[in-house]
Amino acid sequence: LRSSFENNLNTLKTPTLLLHGNRDLVIPALYAKRAAKKISKATLHVVPKCGHWLMRERPKVFQEKTLEFLQAQ
Repeated sequence: LRSSFENNLNTLKTPTLLLHGNRDLVIPALYAKRAAKKISKATLHVVPKCGHWLMRERPKVFQEKTLEFLQAQ
């Protein structure tokens, strides 16, 4: 059973950070790109040479992008 909230993404009004690995084989980056287009205040970073577990595979990038996003808010 898969959950999909894609039809509700346009209701998000808060700034939203999307981080995604470009080599994610579980959920392709295309889904993050589509989601970013539907969220009015989305910030998307597709991380090169990274798979599904961005926090583990590229922890420094995860930390940097998260802090940048939070500081901008």
